[in-house]
Amino acid sequence: MNSGIDKQHLPEQAPVLASFATATCNTSRDENLHPGSAADKNHSQESTIALQATSHREVSNENVELDPNLNKFFDFHKKFKNVQFDKLSQIPEYNWEILSDAFDYIYTAYAEEMSQISKEFERLELQRSIWQEAAQSSDGTRAEIRIKNIEKWVDHSENYLKIMKNELVSSVNVIKCTLNKFDTNA
Repeated sequence: MNSGIDKQHLPEQAPVLASFATATCNTSRDENLHPGSAADKNHSQESTIALQATSHREVSNENVELDPNLNKFFDFHKKFKNVQFDKLSQIPEYNWEILSDAFDYIYTAYAEEMSQISKEFERLELQRSIWQEAAQSSDGTRAEIRIKNIEKWVDHSENYLKIMKNELVSSVNVIKCTLNKFDTNA
């Protein structure tokens, strides 16, 4: 069922799209496909059907115009939708244990690092709180000393003003007495 297109002139994306079609149509991940087997032919027909089904989907012109990659995909698909590939690429098995082990390793390393960071944060927080208490106590003591010194200065100033007032009052009284004596003697 070859469409008459020379496979040597297919763009590089053709095998990738065939692999994509194979991957999307693969019903059994553990099935081993051999070239020329009945399963291979059936699978090839399924991939062709899948590619044709995607080409017949209704896509609005607006979406195609907005996405140049989608437009390129549809143009490519229109050119090669009837191409049959002799051999479909195998989808390699993926070792999920490696992914699980890598995740465990990364998660363990992350958890240990976060634990160390948390301990360091708690240590720094303790030091900060001790420093804050000491600074607050020191500032409170200094403020108390300054307030007491200001209170003493105000008390001394008030006492000085009282003494000055008493001296001025006594001076005024002496002057009044002296003036009264001059008035009575004259």
